Amino acid sequence: MTRRRQDPDTVPHVEPPFRTPLFTPALAAVAVALHLLPPAWAAALQFDRTAIEAGELWRLLTAHLTHFDANHLGWDVAVFAALGCACERNSRTATALTLLLAAGAISVGVWTALPEFDVYRGLSGLDCALFALLAGQLWHRPERAARLAGLAGCLSLGAKCVAEIAFARTLFASGAGYAPVPLAHLLGGAVGLLAARAAAHRSRRPSGESPRFAPRESLQNDAGCQTLQGHVGPASHHR
Repeated sequence: MTRRRQDPDTVPHVEPPFRTPLFTPALAAVAVALHLLPPAWAAALQFDRTAIEAGELWRLLTAHLTHFDANHLGWDVAVFAALGCACERNSRTATALTLLLAAGAISVGVWTALPEFDVYRGLSGLDCALFALLAGQLWHRPERAARLAGLAGCLSLGAKCVAEIAFARTLFASGAGYAPVPLAHLLGGAVGLLAARAAAHRSRRPSGESPRFAPRESLQNDAGCQTLQGHVGPASHHR
């Protein structure tokens, strides 16, 4: 008995099982708690160029949980919680990796490309990473409406960054006493899109296929009516 391998692009989209969001609400709660604590706590965790040069490398990750004022906190945390819950429902692993990679990439980007910034705070870069991850997940779904929504999301994120560069001001938060960092939003968006692409590629891999050894191409008989799956011989493992 034989069966033809199914083209992964033709597999219908299956809604993932409901997952209760865990770590994105927890991170949002930590950000709120830090803002309610004495200012010294946020100062010890923010991106501080001088402190990082002195070896306080944890600031590269913890800076995203600190904020300048209540308005800054409110916008960032509200968007982070909403997008994080949606992304966690699709894939908790992809969401966690996106946040971790984006946090590092944004801080390194600010460090290397924006030496004029001595201090950096805020979840907005991670918000953009989650927004791009969600848009990318929609783009890789087979439904036309989902793909259009994903494309619209990517375009709107790009337009937001262009507007921030053009007007040199924040679009949502008040921006009182601090300036927007479009580079952080672009880097976060790029990480989110790459994570969505990697997750889509992984989910389309046929079940049972090894990522290291691809199965041998199937052989067709002369009539073209039957497909036989090739077998990997012992010699193939000694390449």
